Amino acid sequence: MGFPDQIELACERGLARVELGRGEVDSSNKRFKDSWGVISPLCETVVPVWRRKPPDLTPTNPGFQAVQKTWSRLPLAVTRRVGPLLMMGIG
Repeated sequence: MGFPDQIELACERGLARVELGRGEVDSSNKRFKDSWGVISPLCETVVPVWRRKPPDLTPTNPGFQAVQKTWSRLPLAVTRRVGPLLMMGIG
């Protein structure tokens, strides 16, 4: 479900707010989100345990891009089973 679908569904349900997720600074994604009104900044702290610096989880990171490309080629049945497990580990 893309942003327009999320916004349309929220309107149909009479919601006053919609969470569109994160947006990288200076990205077209972020500019689109900013055009919809008030943006609440996300404050987060990453405390690395086994590394000297926090991991770079931005879409511009070549390693992240490789993982994203691999993920997009996996069968849907695999992503549906593995995805929730990964999200529990990330979140």
